Amino acid sequence: DQHKLVLICLATGFYPKEIEMNIRLNETVLEDQTISVEIDKNHKGFYDCLVIHSSLIEPVSVKR
Repeated sequence: DQHKLVLICLATGFYPKEIEMNIRLNETVLEDQTISVEIDKNHKGFYDCLVIHSSLIEPVSVKR
């Protein structure tokens, strides 16, 4: 579908390997998502990937 985009969150190189990642829309975690979400190109929302890991002082948000 030419009106759809796929947002994929990927994080590598963390030790220990256990990591929590969430895709958010307007800073609200999307439920029932894995590491990707299909979005409409015309949607005006703000998407980001939130990474939570024991080695981080605070969660990291990667915006696109």
